[in-house]
Amino acid sequence: MWETIKELREIPAGTTALFVNMTEKMVREATATLNQLGVNHVKFIPFYPGAEPVEGIELAVTPDEERYVPDNVKRVMNIGHRCLTSETMIEAALKLGMEELLETPDFRSILKM
Repeated sequence: MWETIKELREIPAGTTALFVNMTEKMVREATATLNQLGVNHVKFIPFYPGAEPVEGIELAVTPDEERYVPDNVKRVMNIGHRCLTSETMIEAALKLGMEELLETPDFRSILKM
């Protein structure tokens, strides 16, 4: 992950790039995480299936969703899949009605990693 952050920090300040993912919500979550990790110098434009076409953007950043990058983008930076966070795992357990998993020793050991 830190290698990816280092690569993103090498993008010139003030660059505008598409951030391409499967849904608008996923784009917003991913870019918020990148901002929290210090990638604040790139202006990310959300792009996902069904988004309005965007012209004149030469760079797209994507977490392994290259199939959604518009053909007119010259450079694609694939940063790989996002890592699951404990927050994501808790949210999934709650939405699946599996709250009891949150109290298991295995889950608790994952939280301590």
